[in-house]
Amino acid sequence: AMKSFFGSSCCGDHSYEELLRVIMEEAMSSHSGEELCFRLERDRLSDGLGLRLADLRDPEAWEVMSVETGFIKEWNLDDDHVDEIMVGDFIRNVNGMECCEDMERAMASDLVLEMMIWRPHSNNVISI
Repeated sequence: AMKSFFGSSCCGDHSYEELLRVIMEEAMSSHSGEELCFRLERDRLSDGLGLRLADLRDPEAWEVMSVETGFIKEWNLDDDHVDEIMVGDFIRNVNGMECCEDMERAMASDLVLEMMIWRPHSNNVISI
């Protein structure tokens, strides 16, 4: 079903990643989003983050596809901060690392994570 949607006349023969890259570049250049910085401190590396991520290569980022049971979900429920890490966020930097492989390594091995996230603003809300 997804392939037929992206193969429609509306979107041409572009892949999901190509469309996402174009949308992200346009939104970032038009400032239709915001950059957020998060500092997360976990006690143990065995505390999995609970993020399902998809990598985007141009520009490099991790797209948050879901927040599942784990450290991030618990952190989001804590009242000590204003914002949450949400589905649709793009992780652009982790502990100074901007390459997807280096960000992944930092998320797996560092107890303290300083994350820069770009969150697009959306004017389109639909229910299907």
